[in-house]
Amino acid sequence: NLDLPWEAPLFQAAEQPVIIYTRAGRNDAPKTAAPVEVVDLEALEPQTVLADLRRRGIAVLLCEGGPTLNAWLLADGAVDELFLT
Repeated sequence: NLDLPWEAPLFQAAEQPVIIYTRAGRNDAPKTAAPVEVVDLEALEPQTVLADLRRRGIAVLLCEGGPTLNAWLLADGAVDELFLT
C-alpha cells in the first residue's frame, strides 16, 4: 500500500501527471483525477531515479524536500545547487 495523501491537490489536477518512484512490487495507487504512474525500482537510489527522469527528457529538477529527502540526495552526490532560505 502506498501511504500517500491521495486527497491532496497534487492528485486532483487532471492536467498534471504525477510520477511516484518506489521499491519493486509497490504499485497499488488508487484511481485519481491526475494521471499517476508508479515506477517500481529494484534499488530506490537517487542516481537511478535521476537516470529515469533524464530518459523522460527532464533536464532540470527542483526538489523541495525536508531533511530526509535532502540528506538522501546530498549523501549520493546528486545535488549540484543548494538554495537555503
